Order: sequence, then C-alpha cells, then structure tokens
Amino acid sequence: MLPKVNYIVDGKGEKLFVQVSVKDWEKLIVEHEQLKSFAEFRNNLRDSFRESEKIRRGEKPTVSLNEFLDEL
Repeated sequence: MLPKVNYIVDGKGEKLFVQVSVKDWEKLIVEHEQLKSFAEFRNNLRDSFRESEKIRRGEKPTVSLNEFLDEL
C-alpha cells in the first residue's frame, strides 16, 4: 500500500515537495535498505556466475578451497 502523501505546490500548482508521515518515512527507509541489500546480493551472485563461467572456459585459473579461504 502506498503511503499517504501531501504535496507542497507553488503558486502555479506545480509540485515542489512531498510530505509523508514519520511512520511511512521510516517504512520507506527500511524498504529502501532491503532493496539495496537485494541488489547487492544479486550483483554479487551475477558476478560469481560470470567468474565461474570464465574458470570453466579456462580464461581464469581455478582457486582451491584453501586459497579461497586464505583470501577471506
């Protein structure tokens, strides 16, 4: 459900600002952070698949589990 908003307009009726309740604002912030986390996860997963494809094609050297853990 979309938050209830109030628009602040100029003398010509053009929207300048938006007002939302603190409760709705805090909910929007939480949702924004969740979307950012999801996007970061998706990008990291995509990069991992691309890297594994390069390894499969021999374009990138393989890494042992010990080498991988040492990098952490």
